[in-house]
Amino acid sequence: MQWIYKAVLLYAWAHRNIIGRIYQSIPISITVEGANILTRSLIIFGQGAMRCHPNILKIVNSTQMENRQEAVKIFDRLLFKQMVFVSSNLVRTFITGLTNARFIVTPVKTREKKYYQQLSRMSSAFALLSDVFITSLGSELKRKEKVSGRLGDILSELYIASSVLKHYQNQGEHPQDYDLLQWSCESSLYNIESSIEGLLQNYPVKAVGWILKKIIFPYGKQFKKSSDKLGTKIARKLLEPCPTRFRLTHDIFIPHTTSDQLGRIESALTRVIAAEPIEKFIRESIKKKQLSKTPPSTLLERAVINRIITPEQANIVKAADIARHDVIMVDEFSADFKVHYDPVTSPLDNDDTVVPLNPTHDQLS
Repeated sequence: MQWIYKAVLLYAWAHRNIIGRIYQSIPISITVEGANILTRSLIIFGQGAMRCHPNILKIVNSTQMENRQEAVKIFDRLLFKQMVFVSSNLVRTFITGLTNARFIVTPVKTREKKYYQQLSRMSSAFALLSDVFITSLGSELKRKEKVSGRLGDILSELYIASSVLKHYQNQGEHPQDYDLLQWSCESSLYNIESSIEGLLQNYPVKAVGWILKKIIFPYGKQFKKSSDKLGTKIARKLLEPCPTRFRLTHDIFIPHTTSDQLGRIESALTRVIAAEPIEKFIRESIKKKQLSKTPPSTLLERAVINRIITPEQANIVKAADIARHDVIMVDEFSADFKVHYDPVTSPLDNDDTVVPLNPTHDQLS
């Protein structure tokens, strides 16, 4: 097992392993924050359930006051306030469910308005469920890790979707970025619905779970996962230099040399995109019987000889092939792991420049 462990560490240190350092840092996050399952099950919701609640902590503190007469007055006032809070959330959740949140006022009037409305509706449902579970489970809530975990999932998805909407607004609400917004919000709303479904399906009192389900989702399940078509559309946007990709990666460090693996990937992407129309033209020439497909090793030379492409275009395709090959190569080690060497000895190793896909700050502004 020792040699396997050593191999994994060496691979993490390898120059061409783009996620090696991330892999090495995982134990640090686990050591400092605890396992991910602990964070989800106990910390996200359970740790702040009382302190973030507008009334419960105050109610608890009122029971510890020395002046009993004053404590009873404060307790009664806070208890009544809590009853109003729960009732208002219940009514609001039911009404917004019946109307599909259409009448909720939002800060925008554009097409992303529906996501603001649905998130507001789910926020009311989350507040209602929080009070129901805190009241019914009390101190047992932290020990009911699946319940706490699902409530934490809802809170996390609400936070993520709200951040996406805020970021979209801050960047100027570019129409080209709407697909990213749509995918993120649809995914979050679907995950919220799934978590609520899991909570109510496993509620100890089945009748209460059924009633709550009808209050929150009077017409049954509503949200769907983002379509594969939308995911494909987004993936294509991210695989070509476009304003959406520039804005998405603006604050990410992208090296402009091929001495770094991320720089190699960016360089390869630039070269492959430049070669795509030339390669497409060559394929069309083969289909029209203007050029023979075999042998592939001399395809470019024969295309130049037959004047299908120019020598300059052939060099562009060759550079793309070299860059593509360079990117997929991995570091190699000797059998005893004592010697490391880079397997690529192509001309790209001597090319220390990259055509940057990302614009500068001045170009963005």
